Amino acid sequence: MTLTKITFLLILFFATLTLAADPVITSVVPPNGPVSGGTVVRINGSGFSDNCIICSPPFGAPAVTFGLTSATSIKFIDEHTLEAVTPPGLPGPVSVTVRQLDGSPGPAILQDAFTYLETEEDALDPILFPVFLPETNGAFGSRFVTSARAWNKGGSRPVTIFGQDTNCYLFTPTLSPLQPFPLGVSDTEHILLTGCSHSVGRVFWVPRNDVPRLAASLRVTDVTRESSSLGVEVPVVTSDRFSITVALLNVPVDPRYRHTLRIYSLRREPASVTVRVNGQHHRQLTLTPGHDMFEPAYAEVTEFPITPGQTSMRVTVDSDAPVWALMSVTNNETQAITTISPQP
Repeated sequence: MTLTKITFLLILFFATLTLAADPVITSVVPPNGPVSGGTVVRINGSGFSDNCIICSPPFGAPAVTFGLTSATSIKFIDEHTLEAVTPPGLPGPVSVTVRQLDGSPGPAILQDAFTYLETEEDALDPILFPVFLPETNGAFGSRFVTSARAWNKGGSRPVTIFGQDTNCYLFTPTLSPLQPFPLGVSDTEHILLTGCSHSVGRVFWVPRNDVPRLAASLRVTDVTRESSSLGVEVPVVTSDRFSITVALLNVPVDPRYRHTLRIYSLRREPASVTVRVNGQHHRQLTLTPGHDMFEPAYAEVTEFPITPGQTSMRVTVDSDAPVWALMSVTNNETQAITTISPQP
């Protein structure tokens, strides 16, 4: 690069810094759209610029975010108008931010400028990972590690999920569960980090059009016995698997076994549940809702009536709201775990 060209670029750089002014957003039209994204909006205001001091050639549209998520596409119209396509988002209002690339000192922010309409149930489907815990100590010296993975199994666009949380990790930037987490179209399995979870299970929300393209795996491994066991696979559950009556058949019974019945609901208020063993009333309980939309309502039962010589039992769960249940059977001698779940 010649000295003359370098001098010109330096003059252009400092002139841009001097002339650039903070942009201002006055309105976003339309001011609302679906949670699936894809709404074309016009951002009105002043001071918008397509000058870019880090680009070659030195032109580029400003960066636009809806909440914490970048717009799908951005087009510079003129100093008063930008055009953007909204990314997927959760229901409710979000701020719109414009960050210039021309050396402007600060971004333009308009609070609650765009509202994602519908409830999450209208446009998103819940996906339950029944076990979603950090590394956990178990009985008899066991130590369980949960491995959760997701994969985009086809199509030309990412699969979007909400619920991935990395706020307890030293990542920069951290990812809030309210941010969409895209599963790319490459042949990569994405690890869903379990360390931030404070409940037994985790509910991820996926736009309905994306659900058929989502593949997921959930495995729990006792790391103290990895040489003898590769762990147990736990079902990942879609909303159509929930029912007001759940039946777990042929649950093995032996004095050496211990049982844990885990019951889940996606309902946001308490659900009343009746547990029956071999047709006989055993327990009445209430499922306690989670703290937010990413935690399922949950309860567990660990004691069951067992008669001498009994080798199996049938456990049914009835509720006033759709539920799903999982029975884990642990061999106290080997710590091997078997899971029994309702069949689709």
